[in-house]
Amino acid sequence: MPPRPSSGELWGMHLMPPSILVDCLLPNGMILTLECLREATLITVKHELFKEARKYPLYHLLQEESSYIFVSVTQEAEREEFYDETRRLCDLRLFQAFLKVIEPVGNREEKILNREIGFAIGMPICEFELVKDSEVQDFRRNILNVCKEAVDLRDSNGPHSRALYVYPPNVESSAELPRHIYNKLDKGNVNLGIYVRTGIYHGGEQLCDNVNTQRVPCSNPRWNEWLNYDMYIPDIPRAARLCLSICSVKGRKGAKEEHCPLAWGNINLFDYTHTLVAGKMALNLWPVPHGLEDLLNPIGVTGSNPNKETPCLELEFDHFSCPVKFPDMTTIEDHSNRLARDNPVTDSDNDQLRQVCNRDPLSEITEQEKDFLWRHRHDCVNMPEILPKILLAVKWNSRDESVCACFSFQMYCLLKDWPAIKPEQAMELLDCNFPDPMIREFAVKCLEKYLTDDKLSQYLIQLVQVLKYEQYLDNPLARFLLKKALTNQRIGHFFFWHLKSEMHNKTVSQRFGLLLESYCRACGMYLKHLSRQVEAMEKLINLTDLLKQEKKDEAQKRPLWLNWENPDMMSELLFQNNEIIFKNGDDLRQDMLTLQIIRIMENIWQNQGLDLRMLPYGCLSIGDCVGLIEVVRNSHTIMQIQCKGGLKGALQFNSHTLHQWLKDKNKGEMYDQAIDLFTRSCAGYCVATFILGIGDRHNSNIMVKDDGQLFHIDFGHFLDHKKKKFGYKRERVPFVLTQDFLIVISKGTQECTKTREFERFQEMCYKAYLAIRQHANLFINLFSMMLGSGMPELQSFDDIAYIRKTLALDKSEQEALDYFMKQMNDAHHGGWTTKMDWIFHTIRQHAMN
Repeated sequence: MPPRPSSGELWGMHLMPPSILVDCLLPNGMILTLECLREATLITVKHELFKEARKYPLYHLLQEESSYIFVSVTQEAEREEFYDETRRLCDLRLFQAFLKVIEPVGNREEKILNREIGFAIGMPICEFELVKDSEVQDFRRNILNVCKEAVDLRDSNGPHSRALYVYPPNVESSAELPRHIYNKLDKGNVNLGIYVRTGIYHGGEQLCDNVNTQRVPCSNPRWNEWLNYDMYIPDIPRAARLCLSICSVKGRKGAKEEHCPLAWGNINLFDYTHTLVAGKMALNLWPVPHGLEDLLNPIGVTGSNPNKETPCLELEFDHFSCPVKFPDMTTIEDHSNRLARDNPVTDSDNDQLRQVCNRDPLSEITEQEKDFLWRHRHDCVNMPEILPKILLAVKWNSRDESVCACFSFQMYCLLKDWPAIKPEQAMELLDCNFPDPMIREFAVKCLEKYLTDDKLSQYLIQLVQVLKYEQYLDNPLARFLLKKALTNQRIGHFFFWHLKSEMHNKTVSQRFGLLLESYCRACGMYLKHLSRQVEAMEKLINLTDLLKQEKKDEAQKRPLWLNWENPDMMSELLFQNNEIIFKNGDDLRQDMLTLQIIRIMENIWQNQGLDLRMLPYGCLSIGDCVGLIEVVRNSHTIMQIQCKGGLKGALQFNSHTLHQWLKDKNKGEMYDQAIDLFTRSCAGYCVATFILGIGDRHNSNIMVKDDGQLFHIDFGHFLDHKKKKFGYKRERVPFVLTQDFLIVISKGTQECTKTREFERFQEMCYKAYLAIRQHANLFINLFSMMLGSGMPELQSFDDIAYIRKTLALDKSEQEALDYFMKQMNDAHHGGWTTKMDWIFHTIRQHAMN
């Protein structure tokens, strides 16, 4: 790993002394000991060293000091050459205080660049060079052309285009048990064995029956058997993959056997040159992810685990007299044209097609409907948005001419003439259900045609995640994102951090690391800014790790509240300080996703003329359970406000405390503005938290600004994964709408539900709910694209089905509105249960403090 920056520690010890003794070995064989300040830069040390060397023999053998650099061994046990002589001694993390002076060999600029890139992405570039995989090396070579095109485009119009890149306009829009243990397990009646389960899949679709090896004892995991599949080689689709897992089977006499996956792996049956896999190979397997319900993981990554200490399967595929290649497009077109047939379409057929087209992505399509869609596929060109449904009708494992042969070949030809679809629809074709490279290429072409930079920034989290579903390293989506990142610095900034934040994940570290290397090589001077950002984050990680060691109580979980001074002279017109919360130990990916969805909801409402004044504050995950959160100025939690109302307010006996606080903060005309702002934002968050199933809504994670704007924080539970007590859900209302909020909305009236203000609030909620329901497919697709992220509360399509439920997609619009009205009625009538939860939360917080 590249050296991590130091916060002033000496060789692993904190609180480095002001000065240290450093032994220096010169090229003439002399060893000199210098007393150096801990803050001394390498150029200062070198200057002092050569000044001292003049007093010793053999000085005449030395060249100019500028001809040399320092080299040493770091705490990671790696030899490092220090080309950047502005670095301080305290930041080098040396194993011992020893520096050797050498003449640099090779291209100095290239070595400096490689070191900076390695430091920025968290992986030495030399690791890529050591990978003996032709796909990796071909990708590194070919992707440079993509970078060059993007850089040429970025610099095509001189200073103007470079200014647009830096400042893009922001337009609103031992396997065998010991015998003494074995004999104690139910008197030795437990039978343990392992076997390999295999299957051929296309995305998540099983193409033929799964095949298992024979069971063998754990002490001798050898199978030495050939497995045959009920599938002909000509029927294998291009994106097919062989999925494998080592499984254990445990059983007691007279009891049902228990099967459990131990490790898994996937192999593309066609490699990146479109050649069918053949011969022997070794596949290092991956650990089983949390929440995996099946024995196989077909939507997991393909390829071998780079960690060679993991379980390894030795495989052998059939050899043929010559390589078997997937047909090229010319062969596909010739074959498909001979088989194409036309079916006349009637008005009732058109109605049925539109009815299927209007279904949400999670609704089931019957086999009869799939056959119907396929028969009328050519007529659907005038209904381009139906494409995902037609693709689900393709029988990827069949080329039997008696059933309208060569489904996949004909689909490829159909895609050539298919009109481009909207970006929000095209993104559905990038999730795990559509692994075929030509389908994904079509989707990327639609994005290239219609997706603006603002929209790309909005959906960037998902587009980075679906890179995990790409079959090969070099793919159209990776090229598209890389070009965009290199022509818009704002996109490039978040593209870098979304990739960097997952470099600890070994399943994608190679894929993401190669993309990061390509971006860093082409982003120019911005690489130095990224390196500074990485260095700052690493120092904060070091600091928080030290604090955790020092504090063993609840305080160690608290984040750092940082106040950054803005050096810009114009900052006096805005804010002179920026406040950021740094968290080390919490997974912020779920917060980041929820805030993104709320931001998209707000855009939809604004486009429909509904201003609900949401506040999706900034949140960025930058690593494994590490991230940054924007501090919202002049804001207070509901609990803080209630506690200002004395004991009655803190214990929820006085529901007027929040209204009185707002009234004190906003005098005169500002009072009406504050009530309006509170009403709008409360309506928006009621709808958003209900649809997303946001849980753990206590009075410490709902906040109000001085001007009346309400917003929610801390989205650790969503999609109805709410906290439970003794097996029961602690929150018994669909969303938070307490008497405190209703009194503010009705301007202090006790009978708040009978006021005109409350009716206006209800109307806002109804309009907001129906507006989001009209865009249900977009939100389902956005969550589906995140299934590969590994978030604990987003593991399967069953989790996403909760959005189908809250949006009532199986009902008519009026029925859905009636359903939401009932939920709203339950919310404000059950508000007393929320207040009970708040009482216990407040008591607990006071006891902890």
